[in-house]
Amino acid sequence: MGWCDYHLYSFTIGGVHYGIPDPESEFDCQDSRWIKLEQVLMEKLEFTYVYDFGDNWEHKIRVEAMFPVEEWKRFTLCLYGERSCPPEDVGGTLGYCDFLEAIFNPRHPEHGRYLSWAGGEFDPEHFDIEAVNNELKKLGRGGSSQKG
Repeated sequence: MGWCDYHLYSFTIGGVHYGIPDPESEFDCQDSRWIKLEQVLMEKLEFTYVYDFGDNWEHKIRVEAMFPVEEWKRFTLCLYGERSCPPEDVGGTLGYCDFLEAIFNPRHPEHGRYLSWAGGEFDPEHFDIEAVNNELKKLGRGGSSQKG
């Protein structure tokens, strides 16, 4: 999604929650670190991914097809997507709306600060499917897309 995996997350697949168990939380989930998606997914399945429980970024994901392939060629492929990922820690949907308002209005008091925070520019309509699939290929072959 473009985020840095700083926050808790969950996948809800077939009514079962998968995530990182937190002994201090009442949220009951299966430990996602020990379950592969291929063990719980099937074709034409829709499931929910929530990232950052404070900001509650909710995504609906649909598995269109699954194909048997040789293990060394296995990777996930994104067929379609829209728009840029909101910046990490922007503050949920309301914070993101404030962020967009500020960066598109040069007279907004937070314009310069938000643009600087976003790296100098931000296009909310941009989606680079080739870049997404390149990152997915790295993950599928045992690599990591996270930058240290």
